[in-house]
Amino acid sequence: MASTSIQNISHWKYDAFLRFRGADTRKRFTGHLYAASKNKELYVFKDDKELERGRSIPLELLKAIEESRISIIVFSQNYASSTWCLDELVKIVECKNAEDQIFPIFYDMEPTVVRKQTRNFHEAFAKHEEVFRDNKEKVQKWRDILKEVANISGWELKQSNESKLIEEIVNVVSSKIRTKPETLKELVGMDSRCEKLRFLMDSGSSDVRMIGICGMGGLGKTARVVYDLISHEFEASGFLANVREISGKGGLVSLQRQLLSQLLKLADNSIWNVFDGIDMLGSRLQRKKALVIDDVVDVKQLQSLAGNREWFGSGSRIIITSRDEQLLKTHGVDEVYRPHGLNYDEALQLFIMKAFKTYQPLQECVQLSARVIRYAGGLPLAVEVLGSFLSGRSVDEWRSTLERLEIEPPSEILDILQISFDGLQELEKKIFLDVACFFKGNDRDYVTNFLEGCGFHPVIGIRVLIEKCLITVHNNTLWMHDLLQELGQQIVQRQSPEEPGKRSRLWKEEEVCHVLTESTGTELVEGIVLDNYHLQNEVYLCASAKAFSKMTNLRLLKICNPQLPNGLEYLSNWLRLLDWHGYPLKFLPSNLQMDKTIEINMSYSRIGELWKGIKRLDKLKVMILSHSENLIRMPDFTGAPNLEKLILEGCTRLYEIHPSLLLHNKLIILNMKDCTSLITLPGKILMKSLEKLVLSGCSKLKKFPDIVGSMECLSKLLLDGTAIEELPLSIKLLSKLVLLALNNCKNLKSLPTTISGLKCLSTLDVSGDLKFREFPGIVEHMEHLSELHLEGTAIRGLPLSIELLSGLVLLNLKNCRSLEILPVTVSSLKCLRTLKLSGCSKLKKFPEIVRSMKDLSEIFLDGTSIKEVPSSIELLTKLELLNLSDCKNLVRLPSSIIALKSLKTLNLSGCFKLENVPETLGQIECLEELDISGTAVPHSTSWYSYIPINLMRKSVALKLPSLSGLCSLRKLNLTDCNLMEGALPSDIGNLCSLEELYLSKNSFVSLPTSITRLSKLWNIELEDCKRLQSLPQLPPNIREVRVNGCASLVTLLDALKLCKPDSTMINCLDSLKLLGNKSLAFSMLREYLEAVSNTRQHLSVVVPGSEIPEWFMYQNEGSSITVTRPSNLYNKKKLVGYAICCVFHVLKNSRGNNRFGSYPTHQLNCRIGHGSYRIDFRDKFGQAGSDHLWLLYLSRQTCYDIRLPLESNLEPLNLIMLMYHLNPGWAKDWR
Repeated sequence: MASTSIQNISHWKYDAFLRFRGADTRKRFTGHLYAASKNKELYVFKDDKELERGRSIPLELLKAIEESRISIIVFSQNYASSTWCLDELVKIVECKNAEDQIFPIFYDMEPTVVRKQTRNFHEAFAKHEEVFRDNKEKVQKWRDILKEVANISGWELKQSNESKLIEEIVNVVSSKIRTKPETLKELVGMDSRCEKLRFLMDSGSSDVRMIGICGMGGLGKTARVVYDLISHEFEASGFLANVREISGKGGLVSLQRQLLSQLLKLADNSIWNVFDGIDMLGSRLQRKKALVIDDVVDVKQLQSLAGNREWFGSGSRIIITSRDEQLLKTHGVDEVYRPHGLNYDEALQLFIMKAFKTYQPLQECVQLSARVIRYAGGLPLAVEVLGSFLSGRSVDEWRSTLERLEIEPPSEILDILQISFDGLQELEKKIFLDVACFFKGNDRDYVTNFLEGCGFHPVIGIRVLIEKCLITVHNNTLWMHDLLQELGQQIVQRQSPEEPGKRSRLWKEEEVCHVLTESTGTELVEGIVLDNYHLQNEVYLCASAKAFSKMTNLRLLKICNPQLPNGLEYLSNWLRLLDWHGYPLKFLPSNLQMDKTIEINMSYSRIGELWKGIKRLDKLKVMILSHSENLIRMPDFTGAPNLEKLILEGCTRLYEIHPSLLLHNKLIILNMKDCTSLITLPGKILMKSLEKLVLSGCSKLKKFPDIVGSMECLSKLLLDGTAIEELPLSIKLLSKLVLLALNNCKNLKSLPTTISGLKCLSTLDVSGDLKFREFPGIVEHMEHLSELHLEGTAIRGLPLSIELLSGLVLLNLKNCRSLEILPVTVSSLKCLRTLKLSGCSKLKKFPEIVRSMKDLSEIFLDGTSIKEVPSSIELLTKLELLNLSDCKNLVRLPSSIIALKSLKTLNLSGCFKLENVPETLGQIECLEELDISGTAVPHSTSWYSYIPINLMRKSVALKLPSLSGLCSLRKLNLTDCNLMEGALPSDIGNLCSLEELYLSKNSFVSLPTSITRLSKLWNIELEDCKRLQSLPQLPPNIREVRVNGCASLVTLLDALKLCKPDSTMINCLDSLKLLGNKSLAFSMLREYLEAVSNTRQHLSVVVPGSEIPEWFMYQNEGSSITVTRPSNLYNKKKLVGYAICCVFHVLKNSRGNNRFGSYPTHQLNCRIGHGSYRIDFRDKFGQAGSDHLWLLYLSRQTCYDIRLPLESNLEPLNLIMLMYHLNPGWAKDWR
């Protein structure tokens, strides 16, 4: 198949110049070729008949050659005898500099005759040489040109089938001369659409394929463009445009005649009715055809124009466009393509073409252009209409137009969209208008439920709207294009332009307020939605008592916080949805029936009682009364048999529940969370459909009622925060219960043994139940229980039968301070992944692991009293985290810990009695985090020299072995390990993955120089290393260096020379040796910038000092300063950045220390802002005993990225410096 790539636009008068020797082929081959070209709609210059009479023929022919896209040369026996033909051929070759612009045809001869000038050509040239003996160059030129053209690939007609050869020639020529279609010249975003559609058409297959294009009105001309691109590939093609409109005016017969005319090039007036047309089309369209049928609205149209695939020849392609997807599917199309709207960049390109007639928009209109594009929402029609309308208008006119669009969209757009609406049935129109005015962005099921109650049959109605591209569904949410929404709202507003009370739907704030305050509503009003919790412009809505008296057909009311000072006389009995947030009265109108109501939502209302006795509410499914603090009792629900959801959360005065509620058969969700006055649930409970029961926070509820029958639907029972003391034995009847929450039930002492009967239970939570002392024996397998939370209870142990929880994944015993022992059967929990024993301070022994626990990945033993870890821990081959921090009695770790090949995190911090650390610990290749901070070891090992235990806190000398085996280590914490000079191994630089290194509160004088090789290290902390005198060159990616309290440290500059990150923070608080170097901070800043040019984003340095250099031109005391940039900073290219400095002093009343060093006690914040933009920087530090400087450098790019107006010297910048306490009781002051 010929290439179908789109070429650039060209301007030619003729598609082809046809050159031949007239006497040889004019009436035969050339004549047939010319006719076939015309049938293919090629404009071909053939001979002098195409030229204006009276002109010089040779000159006109030469001009025709120049104005032709390609040239077709028909070589015949006598071609070379014509000097005219030879001269034209020279001109053709001169004009057509590409081979694909010349097409040679060798008629009844071979190309070699032309190439070598033999036979007739030899005889002709013999005569030419005699005639032009004085101009041999001319003859030689002819010979060379013939040879050149003969070498071009063409066609040879000797004994071939002439008709087939002509068909092939015309198809190839048609493909070669095709330029970008006119339909594509001013269209944007078509390439991807065409590519997708070509893929669906499957051009390589020989079957007849029908492709549907379905989309909302105004999306574009995809079918037209694709037709223009592919039509040349077919024997015949046709495009039936505007089928909907034409069939309405002239009938289907006119379309059938048009189709025959386009595909067969004949005007058949013998078609008098549709059936004749069907017969004619079915019998005549047997060749390969390309057909587009545009804008179909009725399946009868398709049956009359493309009723059967058998009408068309092999390889035919029929493209059908419609706004109704179901129509396309009914007709049996192979694929349906839904084109998308334009993306922002495409819409901008199209808008610029229309509005500015150039690809460069006017600068002052850029922001306004963005508003137009957002309004259009990717709809090409809207972009074109608005762009054309705004073209050539002033900026003020642009603004005025945009303001008008908010009130009235352009009619050219709405008229196109209205076509789809007009084709809907009445119920579908009602659904469309409800979605446009009320439900865009709402859950599909919620809307369906409401519309079903209105009798609109929404299941099929919504499907039809989707098929007609009027709404879309994403994540089960209903959406529609903004312009379709405006169409719907315009339709409603046109019902009564002047008086909103006579419209079917009200949603605008000012109109709703007008109708309710003036009581102008009528029986025409069907819905009111005003759900802003805070009305715009602080509108105070005070409704009349008669506000709804005339709205007898109101079916939807959704409103927030209107006041009713004179009460409320009437609400419609046709209400399906009553959603009144903050209903201000104690009672509903006495004449309100609500027998048709589906949902009542009156959250935060002042209602005290709903109704008395039994009220008929047959259709009620949802009732929400959450946070109605005046509600004291719930009525009889016998008259609401279909209620599915009842929400009473936060009804703090509710104390009485009618017994009928606990026997309701249809209720699915009952939420009474935080009903703090509820003391009891009356009678017994049997709710066959209940799935979720929430009683959380009912702090006075002491008893859960007996269950008197199967409640197999209940999956979640939340009793957390109640006062219940026990569960009934009948709890076993909740056979499908998945979640049972009993946490923070302060009076709960135990669980019944029947709890083992809850076979589906997945999560059991009794954490925080302070009186809960014993977990019951498990008498049956509970293989689905995956989480057991016993945190903070008073249990002393677990039963041996714990092994029956074979599916347990998480066992949480955190802060069970009475827990003394774990049963050995814990190791039978094969699925256990996380075991939490943190804070179990009486637990002295971890049980032996008697079998493999292949899934256990996390063990938290921090804060326990265990003395040792069993050697059988080696069986935990998947263990990734082992937390033993603050195990103050831990004496040793087993050497078998080396078998934990999956271990990533090991925390031994604060294990003061640890006597032994395995020498092979440095060989755990997967270890990523190692924390042994605050750990002292008295016995001599390869890690430590011998120091008596009573002196260890002062003089333990920790010596580390090689750590190079920890190739995955990212974080190493050796804080407060009494590391002496030389204790850090020299090969620490081999920790190739190390990112964070904590060495504070140690006693070394220097660091190994190999630390420079830690290429991933970004944070190093050396606080309170009192003997530290110098640092080696730090790695290049260091971002944070903390040397607070390093009293012997002399300088930092050399250490920072290799640092190259975008931002760096250096804290030197109370580094006493630096006190005498008053210019240290500014030397740092200078060297910092010189070392890395100005690629840094910011630098933060805290150093001892109290003097701000004079070159800081803006100085002030206090927490803020406002500065105006000098005019010489207007050119941002001259600006390197901003330097900010402040002096601060923190009174040193106490120490914020722990075993890990000085923790941060204060924080400095710097906020730089202009208007609504600001940039914040902060630094944390401990207490300081002297004045300090905080120097902050911000690069120009840092500020530019957050759009601070650095280029303008007219607006001041505001600089605010604030200091915060991070711990109460710490003093502060400022200088």
